[in-house]
Amino acid sequence: MPVQTLAEASCDSEGWSFPDTFRHQYVIKSARKRGPAGWDTVKLPGWHLHHCPHLPVARLTGSDGTAFGCVVGYAIAPDGTMVEDGHVIDTPGKAPDAAIVEAAVSLFAGRYAVLISAGPLTRVYADPTCCFGPVYHPASQAVGTSTGLVLDRPLQTNQAIPRDRIEDGTARYLFGHTADAEVRRVIPNHYLDLADFTLHRHWPQEDTLLDLGDEQHQDLSRAAGEKLTANLQALVARYRTSLPLSGGTDSRLLLAAASDFLDQIPHFFTYYVNWSTSLDRDIAFRLAELTCVPLHVISRDAPQFGTVMSKAEFEETVKKRNLRNGFEVDPSEPRSIRAMKLVPKHDLILRGNVAEMTRALRWRPEVFDDPHNTEYALERLRIDQNTNPKLYPFWKKLFLDWKAGLPANAVPRLYDFLHTELWLPNANGVVFTSEPEHFFINPFNDRTLIALATRIPPKIRRRRRMVNVIIRSHAPLLLKEEYAGQRRKRLAAEAENAA
Repeated sequence: MPVQTLAEASCDSEGWSFPDTFRHQYVIKSARKRGPAGWDTVKLPGWHLHHCPHLPVARLTGSDGTAFGCVVGYAIAPDGTMVEDGHVIDTPGKAPDAAIVEAAVSLFAGRYAVLISAGPLTRVYADPTCCFGPVYHPASQAVGTSTGLVLDRPLQTNQAIPRDRIEDGTARYLFGHTADAEVRRVIPNHYLDLADFTLHRHWPQEDTLLDLGDEQHQDLSRAAGEKLTANLQALVARYRTSLPLSGGTDSRLLLAAASDFLDQIPHFFTYYVNWSTSLDRDIAFRLAELTCVPLHVISRDAPQFGTVMSKAEFEETVKKRNLRNGFEVDPSEPRSIRAMKLVPKHDLILRGNVAEMTRALRWRPEVFDDPHNTEYALERLRIDQNTNPKLYPFWKKLFLDWKAGLPANAVPRLYDFLHTELWLPNANGVVFTSEPEHFFINPFNDRTLIALATRIPPKIRRRRRMVNVIIRSHAPLLLKEEYAGQRRKRLAAEAENAA
């Protein structure tokens, strides 16, 4: 009898439907091993991709039509079109050239994974922030979205990182670590060589432009806005999408970049679950008025909010999310989980994550010219020496090893790469993987956009100049509305003055 994965065995023991629980996930296995029942399979020499039927898969072919790989998920080509089945990468001869293939897939945007299998070339490439996995287990020769899918045995607790620290929120799995002792997460901008299950950096290259050079930051900002618009246009023209609006910066960037085709987005929503999100709701109303789009408010005060899930259903949902994300702690607030149940199912949810780079989120003025402040860097990853004194040397060594692997041109922008390569896969990536009914996708998850942002000095981005140029170029009216952070400060100052 074929050996079950931990994911399948866990669903069986709980009486859950595996296809429903692991919707929008995939696993890559040796051709000798079977895939999960009910999933579709793409067969390549030596390796098979098994995937949820609701996920798109596109075969990659050479100029002669020979298939040598496939893309699972939603990938956007540099020309602003979706990567569809039969996508051609111009490689001479029948054997694909590794450098040509790598250069091509490195320019894909979106949320996806790429399997290449042709002769000795057997590799897995991931999206720029690994927000669609993958994790991998060398012993079982498997790669997939979550830990349960790559294990054919019970979980072996990762003793390097105490589980109680994960559960109380004082630590998280970083630098490729997972809840299992042997399963590791691919580090962004590295490919996984299936010949020996080793990671190899493929981006940025040593000649990738990552500083301002001779260009003005306004020109780079406008170029970023146009690329973001192209990515959004590709998604909304091909798929049904929803755009959540808030009082923050990232959703406003998406709203501005999509200003010429907002009528192609069928659903805009915001949710009100606490005082903080009441500010988001109020600002979202104003943004919707300015752009003439209908806004759906998911409110904790609505009768259906309290009845969408019973207590037992909510507890089961949380357990399923934990299984889906590989036994990592889902930081989603309980009311947010309830709110997502009221969003139309099976839409692509457009998210602004990664766009935090436009405002230099991980930078502070004291390190603008200091990329070698290790204590500061670890603080940006929420690794605190006082909170976790025993773990601190462990994390510090892993950080310095990661830093040593960066090309020299990337080091001056170290805190940008810290954000995209170390923080996002283990923060947003976990939340995205947890969600079973909706597929989150970041139009800014694009190496071209990441490079454009890093080229603009952090002190300029911190002043919102990049953000303002993009919004002014596409929807200047949106600059009139304050952000949630600004409103909080204003309300606090008004309250203090009134007192």
